[in-house]
Amino acid sequence: RDTLALLYSLDNQQDKALRLLLASNEGDDKARIFELIVKHNLHETVRHSVLQLMRLDCERATLLLADSLEIIDIDTVVGQLHDESELQLEYLHKLATMQMQEYNQLRYSDHHSRQVALYVRHRPKDLLAFLERSVFFDLEQALEVCEQLALHRETVHILGRMGNTDEALRLLVEKICDVRQTVEFVEQHRENSALWD
Repeated sequence: RDTLALLYSLDNQQDKALRLLLASNEGDDKARIFELIVKHNLHETVRHSVLQLMRLDCERATLLLADSLEIIDIDTVVGQLHDESELQLEYLHKLATMQMQEYNQLRYSDHHSRQVALYVRHRPKDLLAFLERSVFFDLEQALEVCEQLALHRETVHILGRMGNTDEALRLLVEKICDVRQTVEFVEQHRENSALWD
């Protein structure tokens, strides 16, 4: 297969070479596969092979997919990774860190809410940073999950966004016991003069 893929490449049939390399799924060909995609703009060729790319090399695949939103849209990728929650999170996390301006839109609100659940399940340490940047996750749903799992800092953030600053402050004082964070919270919510009492 390697020889045949090389012949296809030499004959300027990069899409056939790529399909052959993907079909062989050899670990040695990982770098070559991603090189072919980028160098010869073969994103459309792998549009329906997202799961295969992610399993082949998750880091390279998430970078490639996050940089190719105009060709391989977010819904297509998320749909193909539906049954692979960890891979789906890797992709969504990459979007949230690399393409937040494009991703932070109402049309992706279902993905944002799903991402909250995925962070809670697989990487709770990254949840707060996402909550601080995302505008379109379900606040009530996120609050419920964070309260159930005693994710106090995340709960404070959500309560603050919901306008429930009294409860957020109570949680800061009673559970988190972080004076600096408490003062920062009160300063951020100056419009609520009752917090200073």
